[in-house]
Amino acid sequence: LGRLVRGYTARATGVRFFTPSSRTPAPASIIELCEYTLKPEHVMIYMKETTATAVLRKAHLPLRFFSFPETGGGPLHVATHAYYYQDGHDERNAKRAILEANSDWQRYIATCRPYAITQQSNIFVEASSLVE
Repeated sequence: LGRLVRGYTARATGVRFFTPSSRTPAPASIIELCEYTLKPEHVMIYMKETTATAVLRKAHLPLRFFSFPETGGGPLHVATHAYYYQDGHDERNAKRAILEANSDWQRYIATCRPYAITQQSNIFVEASSLVE
């Protein structure tokens, strides 16, 4: 397992396959999409608390957008946050650890966690880093 799979090679048949490389790849950038389904009666207070901590969040996390994408046909009351981590999982873990140690963030989480019915986090890896 000491060798990493990196890149692909095309054969005459047109089939592409991965070839081993001793080169250490750059960390793959990731996008994290977090969705929180909120109790309808708590949406406004969640928005108020989240707005109040926006500066703190943006100081520590690479937030790209926050919204309630309720355009019809989908579930309602779903707060959506998207983050872009240029240096991948290591960057994400380091930034989250710093934020989680912050007393203002801890207070925000303690206040808002009861407003959520469900929480989901999807992490997307930049495809080009897998097939270079």
